[in-house]
Amino acid sequence: MTELARPLGRLGAWELRVYRQAWFRAQQFWTEPMWIRVTDNVRAPEFLKVNEPTTLSEVLGQALQGDEEAINALGQVFPPEMLQAAVQGDQMAMAMIQQAVATNGDMPVMYKNRLAEMDVDIILDTVQDTATLQQEVWAELRELTSSGLSPLSPEFELLLEMSPIADKPRLLERLKAAREEASQAQAQQAQEMAQAEQEGRQVAMAKAQADIGKTESETQLNQVKAQTEAMEAMGALQGAEYGG
Repeated sequence: MTELARPLGRLGAWELRVYRQAWFRAQQFWTEPMWIRVTDNVRAPEFLKVNEPTTLSEVLGQALQGDEEAINALGQVFPPEMLQAAVQGDQMAMAMIQQAVATNGDMPVMYKNRLAEMDVDIILDTVQDTATLQQEVWAELRELTSSGLSPLSPEFELLLEMSPIADKPRLLERLKAAREEASQAQAQQAQEMAQAEQEGRQVAMAKAQADIGKTESETQLNQVKAQTEAMEAMGALQGAEYGG
């Protein structure tokens, strides 16, 4: 590979120049509002609007709220003396600004995410073949799960975030949804177990109360039976005495 170092280095430098020129052409010709897709960043918005115009009326409302960028943009439309007088409460200056806004309120004054004003770093990394590398990483992740590492664990999620697997955001979202479903299932199972345990305690308590009631009834029955037998014995004894 030593003899290929210089040609590969020149190829990398040429690719970097191509990407830089492509960015310069985008700054030069992409001046209309448009949506661009943001990739390879899990927490970035999937789409971003560039060259978004902000009208004069919108800028005035932002300036009244203290936005420094909006105030500077108004300084390019109205004389600084007029703005200063309006801030100090000059009714004439305020009326002139309001009249201009009423007439040209839809006029673009400033732009959000303007490509021509953006500064980006273009970095090219030389890595292994993507397909082969992804297969190796996927095999290692499968081996880890086979050895006992749960795919729903935070450790597996961290390894997935650090891996070069393509479409990581979709995989992470699916893992998150599966983790939430498992958590809900565990919570529901714990609730059902607690409810079953409570019902078991209630059944045991009702059985104990029934046993106590049965014992009390048997005791009362035995007492009545004993009293009856005693009264019958006393009656028999008295009859024998009168007969003798």
